[in-house]
Amino acid sequence: MPEDLQSSYESVIKAAGGQAETTSALNSLAARFSMMELQQAASILVRLDIECLTAAESAAVFLAAMDIRALSSKLQGSYTAMELRRQIIREDPRLAEAWSRIEAIPEQAQIPALARISLLMEVVYLLNRELKDTSMDMERADGSEIALKVLSDARPSGAELFIESGAFSSSSSGLLTEVLEELDFIQKERGVWVFRLDESSAPRLAQGRNLLAYRSASAKLSPLALSRAAENLVKRLGFIVRSTGMYPSGHPAIAPSVEGFLEILSQFFAGAPVVTLSSMGGEMMVNDLQVRRKGGSVEGFLRDMSERGISSISFSSGVDGEMVLRFAGVFNRSPAYIKEHGGLGSLLERREISGIGVDQYRYALVSKDGKVVGGPATPAEDTTLENIIFAELIDRLERGDTLRDLPDEQLGLALKQILQDSAGGAERQRALLAEFVAALDPGILEKGLLARRDIQKEIAWSALRKIIKMRLEELESADEDVRLEAMDRLLDLVVTGIERNKDNTVVQILESVSQRLLVETAPDTLYTGIVLLGVACENLISRGRLSTAEVAAEALERARTLDTIQPDLVSSRRRAFAESIRRIDTPEVGEKLVDSLLSYNENVARQAETLAARIVLRNMTSKLLDVFMEPDRRQRAKAYRIVRRIGPRVLPVLLSRLRRLENPIECPRDPETGRPPEEDWFVSRNIIQILSELRLSDSVEILSSLSSDEDERIREVTIKALFSVDPRKASEIAEDMILDPSPQVSEVAIEVLSSGAVDPDMTVRQLVGIFRARPSTRLLIMRAFRRLSGSPTLMAFLREGFSSPDGVPFGDPQVATEALEVLKAKPSREGAESLRAFLGAGQGRRLLRRKAPERHLLQAAEEALHQIEGQPG
Repeated sequence: MPEDLQSSYESVIKAAGGQAETTSALNSLAARFSMMELQQAASILVRLDIECLTAAESAAVFLAAMDIRALSSKLQGSYTAMELRRQIIREDPRLAEAWSRIEAIPEQAQIPALARISLLMEVVYLLNRELKDTSMDMERADGSEIALKVLSDARPSGAELFIESGAFSSSSSGLLTEVLEELDFIQKERGVWVFRLDESSAPRLAQGRNLLAYRSASAKLSPLALSRAAENLVKRLGFIVRSTGMYPSGHPAIAPSVEGFLEILSQFFAGAPVVTLSSMGGEMMVNDLQVRRKGGSVEGFLRDMSERGISSISFSSGVDGEMVLRFAGVFNRSPAYIKEHGGLGSLLERREISGIGVDQYRYALVSKDGKVVGGPATPAEDTTLENIIFAELIDRLERGDTLRDLPDEQLGLALKQILQDSAGGAERQRALLAEFVAALDPGILEKGLLARRDIQKEIAWSALRKIIKMRLEELESADEDVRLEAMDRLLDLVVTGIERNKDNTVVQILESVSQRLLVETAPDTLYTGIVLLGVACENLISRGRLSTAEVAAEALERARTLDTIQPDLVSSRRRAFAESIRRIDTPEVGEKLVDSLLSYNENVARQAETLAARIVLRNMTSKLLDVFMEPDRRQRAKAYRIVRRIGPRVLPVLLSRLRRLENPIECPRDPETGRPPEEDWFVSRNIIQILSELRLSDSVEILSSLSSDEDERIREVTIKALFSVDPRKASEIAEDMILDPSPQVSEVAIEVLSSGAVDPDMTVRQLVGIFRARPSTRLLIMRAFRRLSGSPTLMAFLREGFSSPDGVPFGDPQVATEALEVLKAKPSREGAESLRAFLGAGQGRRLLRRKAPERHLLQAAEEALHQIEGQPG
């Protein structure tokens, strides 16, 4: 590549790769392309495709460039987007094909496709870094080749990314497994791994944040990178020590090693001011990271430390190359010389070597009382990993627990003797015993190493995955104590997985626990497993990871419907569900769910609705009811629909909210109108309407009580709702509400009475009395009479009205017209005679012809008579 083109390429990568995500990287890329000639822009894209996996910045920029639809819309140069594509077709056909395929995907479905491309790039990028550090041949792949592997899939926008180990070189299989485990892939079967996208991981991956985390400017390394750096740190220090003993000062082989050592050391200083290399039980630790691949150089350095009587070497921030070389010179002295001169620490002090110390810190772990121990003043027997292992081991043996089926009594006596000898200075015995126990029972090591939550959060995920795998296998043990211990540890580990966004492993734990609960016979294990599901659900919802939370909710639902009749299991399950709901039903979870339910993102809202239906929570329901006071009509309607859907399961919450109306402290009323605050009215009105639609008998009591509320609005909606739930009860109450001071309430009472009458004649007599006493109700009552048209009492009343000598029946043409409709609804000879008498009255006819309403009444009466007479007798 010409020098000017090389400079342009580096400038583009630096500018676009320095952005926080691919959206801004794409803007930067388009801006720079718009200032270039067509050939220059095309050449940079071709090189980016080839070299995108050489650096995290390049990978992120390539991912941004994959969004050809957005890139085309932002180009404003001397050439068009179509011209750029034609040029790429000629120079890089695979990139052009990848563009065409991703452009064919609907815009809303591009996120999972880009996320899968991003994740596959991350796998290959990390694998190549591991291969490079171990001097192995790297995997060869262009960006477009990786993209086409995803885009050529039958479902390029699917939620799962499958990786087959066979697609990579056989020599890299071990490193590939480490990378995939660290990235939270799950091995479905031998050689096949899968990663499941969710609502949180898909946008993060599509925006390239996973790739940008590996930029050279990133302060914090990933656990996998830290683990590799720890190994390289020890190897480089060992090489420096060997080199200073083999070559004279200033030899060209030494300086690069010192620079490389300080460079790696600076990565650790980003997270801690002191970096300590510790030897424990034959293992090398760098701070709290275990060097997993020891090899000859690490083994040799461990042996050198042991021979010189030191267990740790500490480097303080600010140490320089000169001090490292001076330390190496002292360390290279023979063990006998070092011992004769008071030990390595004394020699470092005499030689005025600053920033480096020995045995200042031992690896701080957890003592038996659960406290962190360590520090320069703490005796060795309280700080080393061996002692924690010893104490736990002997506790187990004294309890009579088995240790891989070895004879407990004999082994216990032997180990106690070794422990006593070790206290007297037999360090080699202690180291051998620690190695022996850790290999024999990793659970002991797990208890010491992983009891601290901060270590769980930082330790390499692939290491934790091994522990999780072991615990999942123990769920199938025939020993119920082993199952309980495994379930208890998985409870901690699932939270760690959630905190570290390892949702695929979280799903694996949830599904395994759910399957175990279907056949579990131990009450304590059943209890712990159900609580685990609840804890996971709460943590996932709080963090907005709703699709994974749905897996936990489904598992809880399956556990809730377990078919078991064993009393202790039934009791355990009941207690476990109470505890799970207590943990899930927090204000934070309620608020998060409601925010998601009302989200404009349809996928998020749909997931939240599914969760709300599965796990009904008091806090969530209360916050949904508060939405009824929001000005946004769409949100109010959505909240109403959701509450109605879950109403039967949250009925106690709804009834409790209505009872606030009867409490003057919780709901103070206006002293003049008796009305509650507007917000209480809005919420109560919607709840009452929901109860009306649900028709649940448990709501009759509160509705009956509220039908006599001070507020006429509440009385009106309550009697309507009560009629939907219990018509007989509503009719009984409506009898006393007909003469209500509020015309609206009175009208509703009349409708209720006429609709739910048990004794039609009695109801007619009640309504006729009101009809005569309150003229304002006459039209409404006459319309209500249509529902009672078969009553003899009613027909007699109507005939009496049309026989009135006053000319206008019932004193009102409109009321009389409604009466005609009642007569037509139940045709009878008596009704026809009444109408003929009415129409034949001369005085009435003269009166009726004076005004339009009267004339209309006369015409309607004639038509009604004709219709009644035409009915078969």
